[in-house]
Amino acid sequence: MSFIAFPLAGGGEIFISPASVFRVTAEFASGSTRVDAGSDSPVVTVSVGKVISLLDNAGVKLVELRRPEGTSVYLNVAQISVVRGTQGGDPDGTKAVVMVAGKRQALALTPREAHDAIVAVSAPSGAGVATS
Repeated sequence: MSFIAFPLAGGGEIFISPASVFRVTAEFASGSTRVDAGSDSPVVTVSVGKVISLLDNAGVKLVELRRPEGTSVYLNVAQISVVRGTQGGDPDGTKAVVMVAGKRQALALTPREAHDAIVAVSAPSGAGVATS
């Protein structure tokens, strides 16, 4: 098993298994990045682009989607289990919700737009994808 070492915003470092990462988001106020992995959500002092590059090199496929407030969220496609429309109680501007690693993530995309973006990242090149 491999781990990626990240410097923590509060000092020190954390070692994260790439496969456990399910969400990556920018912390704009601090210029840091939140890396959600397992039950931990550390803020690391590495740019979103660098985190994505390290995860990509480790074989993790991330899809960039847009949240209702307009910011990007990067989700591990292997940990997305459901894409659906809203069911009430979601933030303003939510058109779809995905379940990723058992957590809800509101999106500004329609369920079809989210689905298509996820499939485009997760499907092998040239592979057919069945939809209903």
